[in-house]
Amino acid sequence: MVATGNFIVILIILLLLLVGSLVALTFMTIRYKKVLEKGPKITKEVVNKVRYKTIIDETCENKGNALHIFKGLKSHYADCIRTANHIVSNIDATIDPCEDFYEYACGEWFENNRISAGDYKYSVWTKIEQANEKLLHELLIQPGPEPEDDIAMVRKAKHLYEDCRQENELTRIGLDPLILDLLALGGWQPLGNWDRSRWDFQKLLLEVIGLHSSSALFLITTMRDPILTNQYSLVIQPGGLTLPGLNFYLQSHTDSGYSQGSDQGLDQYTIAYRKAVDSVIKLLGGEGGQNTVDQIVFFERELANLTARVPYDTERLSSEKLNDILPVVDWPWFMKELVELGGISYESLGELKVLVSSVTYLKKLSILISETPVETLHNYLIWRIVVSKTPYLTMDFRHIFDKTSYAIMRGNFTVSQLFCELVL
Repeated sequence: MVATGNFIVILIILLLLLVGSLVALTFMTIRYKKVLEKGPKITKEVVNKVRYKTIIDETCENKGNALHIFKGLKSHYADCIRTANHIVSNIDATIDPCEDFYEYACGEWFENNRISAGDYKYSVWTKIEQANEKLLHELLIQPGPEPEDDIAMVRKAKHLYEDCRQENELTRIGLDPLILDLLALGGWQPLGNWDRSRWDFQKLLLEVIGLHSSSALFLITTMRDPILTNQYSLVIQPGGLTLPGLNFYLQSHTDSGYSQGSDQGLDQYTIAYRKAVDSVIKLLGGEGGQNTVDQIVFFERELANLTARVPYDTERLSSEKLNDILPVVDWPWFMKELVELGGISYESLGELKVLVSSVTYLKKLSILISETPVETLHNYLIWRIVVSKTPYLTMDFRHIFDKTSYAIMRGNFTVSQLFCELVL
């Protein structure tokens, strides 16, 4: 009987606890509903109140219902509030998000950020780039410390900037420095001064990549090693294209322009690029002619096709192993010369291994090089040097590339690619 009595007492206590919990839960639910009823309604008017205000500003505390929810948070969550405010400022609340979510999310951004007449695109990244350029300009023109107190890279940047500002001097010098560079490399076939007897593929490739800092056939860079994160590694990856993306080379068209020297059957990007190459050759004093132009343009298209169709089978390879993959280059010699151009002793690096992002690309590149006429390879490599010198040449020369960039890029972006990037 005693045991039965104890069981009944425990059961009653449990029932009382359960009833108490239900009462408390009911009370909290009613309380929450009342809070929601008193809270702000996110209507178009509320969005407009928040849109162009900096919520953490002291004056915002009395600016309407919506800001009520931010009271007490501004000192702790300023960044979150600023981010939310930025996103809200891009929203067009007049649009039903279920009908057109993109226009709803980005509509106000369109209204407040127009593309200027001279540009072909504009985005948040463009705004950030412009802000960074302004900051960099201020740093370059400010007197700062004595020149000898600047680190070497800062001194070089300031000197280069001063040289680039001397537009009259650039005009006076003209293209002579570039012509002399090309003569030192054995000349260029379309200028009529190519000395074929001086052709040396490896040395010219080293000049292009090492001395003129241009990618050709592939790109060699340094990056923090993804595995050995406390050191940097040399990286070889696909590269050597002049146009800004693979898609500009891979449009559907025939090869009639290649055989006939005309634009018939070619896409708009190839037509614009061919005109640019032809204009540059003429500006340098060469004779126009589609043979050299097409050699360059269609060889780059072969590179683009190669790049688009290979896997990224990354491996870390020694220069000796690279010899087996791309034997047209003597890699131990090439890497030694390239490293020592930077004032670094090759021997001090020990057993140097290179991170190759696509071994398949190098294997297929080896076949492409072996099947390409020497004249085409030479014209392509020299063209990559000419392109690398563009920012430092006369205005009429730069104008060719600016005009070509506009012609190529202006029809290649959709609205979604151009505008709404919801980042700070």
